[in-house]
Amino acid sequence: MNQLPRTSEALVVRTDFSAGGAWDALRAALYSPSRDGFLADVALVDDRGYESLTPDQASTSPLRNISIHFLSLRTPQPSPRLNCRSS
Repeated sequence: MNQLPRTSEALVVRTDFSAGGAWDALRAALYSPSRDGFLADVALVDDRGYESLTPDQASTSPLRNISIHFLSLRTPQPSPRLNCRSS
């Protein structure tokens, strides 16, 4: 595993590369100002070197005094039974 980058911004690390559209939407939302004009103070890490990184692995990073938060972009596949419609 690569070492997480040193930055004063909050890190948003992509660990799942199966949902490119979801990552693009998240990136657009984070880089768009809020209604009040505020921007998220984040550094995005889009590197396959972190693919499948787990919370346990991230928490053993040599960086000190950092907060680590996880967001999953992967959504479970719906059950075919839940998509059935009665006629």
